[in-house]
Amino acid sequence: MTALGCGSGTRSIQAVKEENVMRIGRRGTLALSVGLSAMALTACGSSGKSDSGNKSAGSGASGKKLAWISENTKNDKSFGQASFTGAQKAANQFNLSFTAVDGLMNKPQQAENAILNAARDADLIVDGATTTYNVLPRIAQQHPDVQFGVDSIPIKGTRDNLHYAVQDWYSLGYQSGVAAASASKSGVIGFIGGGEIPPTIAGRKGFEAGAKSVNPKIKVVSTITGDFNDASKGSNAAQAQIAQKADVLFSFLDAGHEGVVKAAKSAGNVKVMGVVVPKCSISSGVDIGDAIASEDTLVFRLVQTMASGHPKNLIFGIQDPKVAGFKYCPGHANPSVQQKLDQVREKFTSGQLKSPAGG
Repeated sequence: MTALGCGSGTRSIQAVKEENVMRIGRRGTLALSVGLSAMALTACGSSGKSDSGNKSAGSGASGKKLAWISENTKNDKSFGQASFTGAQKAANQFNLSFTAVDGLMNKPQQAENAILNAARDADLIVDGATTTYNVLPRIAQQHPDVQFGVDSIPIKGTRDNLHYAVQDWYSLGYQSGVAAASASKSGVIGFIGGGEIPPTIAGRKGFEAGAKSVNPKIKVVSTITGDFNDASKGSNAAQAQIAQKADVLFSFLDAGHEGVVKAAKSAGNVKVMGVVVPKCSISSGVDIGDAIASEDTLVFRLVQTMASGHPKNLIFGIQDPKVAGFKYCPGHANPSVQQKLDQVREKFTSGQLKSPAGG
């Protein structure tokens, strides 16, 4: 994953004060109002420069240790790689020693052991292993001098040393559903996810809602493969959906995306959309566009708040197109559909559209 660039003077992350994040979670909406945007932290700083302009934020952390732990791999060309890039960048910028443990998908005991080992040695920990989230509040309580940051899922039982950073995937999924329904000729589209975790569930709900806002009669078929990185499972799921006449597939996968692309190319009349980072080069020939989320910036900001001694819960919305939003691959932009996507962004920003409870 690569970072999404910050434009001059633009806000590159929608981050909300902790009390507002908790209120939003209880009331079941991740939509940020225009009024709340004034409270947002910016990944670029007030000068409009890149993250490199914020060295002072973590200067007090120099010499400390950062551990990055993930169920994904750091070279999956998607979520894991972006998260790793953000953590590594933060470590370099704030003079932190850095260790990484990856590839812990479906390995709950190994993931928990990795967290426990890191808690004995590191000062800051970014945890991207979903199987550990239930035990993390207990581990954080046992290690009050360690700062824990959860990557991608809002976790219950937050403490002074336990926070999270998340992407609102419902709103991103909604935009993707609008794009998919607008491109479908068969009236059937597909969603392929890697696991029943909150980001996937939220993305699927948003995808269905966005598609039906364009065509109330559209059929959305859904498959969870059980693995974000298994290309064979991605291919099998895609083939099954294509057999049901799905002609646009939303691949909510990491390395497994390549299997979806392979199946689409074999079918010859199917288009594919990916997530997190631009996958146009991978999907070339069957591509439409991707639901982009600057995961590396999110993780960088999470580490930055912990390193500064002022940790906060952070949320990405789709309010800033430089942070998150559906982006067409080169040559595939549709002006009339883009207008619809812009309207969706405006509605989530104003609060006219809101993410439901649980994403």
